[in-house]
Amino acid sequence: MFRISNCPGESVKKSAEQIGAEIRPSRLPDPIMAANQTQKISPFEPTSSMNRILIISASSRAMAESADRAGCSFDVYDQFQDWDLQQICQRSPANQNQILAATDFESLVKSIDGARYLGAVVGGGFENRLTELEFLGTRITRFGPNLETLRSFQSPDSLTELRDCTLMAGGKWPTTIPSLYGNLLCSENHSRTETSWLIKDLRGSGGSHVRKLERNGKEKTDSHSDGSNSFIFQERISGNSISALYLSVDSKSNPKILNEDLTNCFQLIGCTEQLVGVTEFGASEFSYCGSVGPIFMREEQQQIIWQIGRKIAEKFSISGIFGIDFIVNHEGIWPVDINPRITASAELFERHRQINGTPPFSFFMSHIEACTGKRQTIESDSNGLTALAKGILFCPDKSGLKINQQVFDYLVSFADPDFPRPHRSVRPSLFIADVPDRDTTIPHGAPILTLFETGSTTEEAKRNLFDSAKSLMLVLSGA
Repeated sequence: MFRISNCPGESVKKSAEQIGAEIRPSRLPDPIMAANQTQKISPFEPTSSMNRILIISASSRAMAESADRAGCSFDVYDQFQDWDLQQICQRSPANQNQILAATDFESLVKSIDGARYLGAVVGGGFENRLTELEFLGTRITRFGPNLETLRSFQSPDSLTELRDCTLMAGGKWPTTIPSLYGNLLCSENHSRTETSWLIKDLRGSGGSHVRKLERNGKEKTDSHSDGSNSFIFQERISGNSISALYLSVDSKSNPKILNEDLTNCFQLIGCTEQLVGVTEFGASEFSYCGSVGPIFMREEQQQIIWQIGRKIAEKFSISGIFGIDFIVNHEGIWPVDINPRITASAELFERHRQINGTPPFSFFMSHIEACTGKRQTIESDSNGLTALAKGILFCPDKSGLKINQQVFDYLVSFADPDFPRPHRSVRPSLFIADVPDRDTTIPHGAPILTLFETGSTTEEAKRNLFDSAKSLMLVLSGA
């Protein structure tokens, strides 16, 4: 879903005192603003004189930020073109980073000058566009799982292999039925048992692809325009929602690694609590709307999560950063979604390291290096004294939301470290990202912005996040 923006971004230094909300004081210092300052780490040095990367994502701000921190030159294709993305592109004038203008993904792919780029990284919202990605592969190298791997995760035919990987690793597997049989089986069992079922489109992401199977009625799952059917029926599992982030080097596609020690070919970067369907954030029932962490699992749980990721990465030849969503309950650990791409929780680990002063880490650079066969060790982030929470606010107004000048100035005051912050004393640890430009119209149900909060524990960070979200929603409702 696109926003409509009438005004290009520029740095604004106006006071935001005209707008206020009752924001609960925080005892914490201001580490998250310091984390947003550009902190360069080891520059990206590919084995080519050309190091410009094309970033393609529905929201590319986090990847652009990580790429800039790693010293990469990049161009971005982004559906929102938020104010802070524009600022990131302007940070390093010598790199001539650009936001590409294209009416849609298909037009972008057809217009790409392959000679300009070392390669492309495709993020959320586009990893399921296989036709366009296949054409993209004829123009430019794509850093990430190959097309066959992506196709496997969109096909119900892979369910048996995924189940076997999970069970061999000690995990639990939810009953999952291809839609070809699910319409009949689920609707019949649904009325006789307490089992709840979900309908998922394997081509979806971010929760928009999930809905409940209603009782006392059959659900129709239509085929796609190409005749394929990627819908499944899955048993709904109750428990805690977590997400694991992994880094994988595909040894099968790299002959040099295949016959050597496979050490450092696979890592579990960490786990976060997932926030899903938070009504206070304006989110729909299954929408991803944030992460909290890093969280620390019991040793036996972490081992199972590591093994599930490793077996799936090996079976499906995954390269780069990818994520798996789990439900954890007293019965065990249940994988419920696989995201063969850089996930939304990746930036939380990078920001967490900056806040706590632990060894720097660019998830963007790590992803590209893994995809080019470079094995690496990401040092443990176990010394962090501050937890981090990330939330996404969605537009609850059915008539949409227009960002006027006053609201824009207020949001920028929490996004730009150099902007005067009259509210800093009452909410010093709040940081806002993905700031919509002034005069932007946001449709009902679309994301408005991202906010970050900190705490001495994950629970405190989460409480601070909810308090700040409540205050921001009050400000936005008066726009």
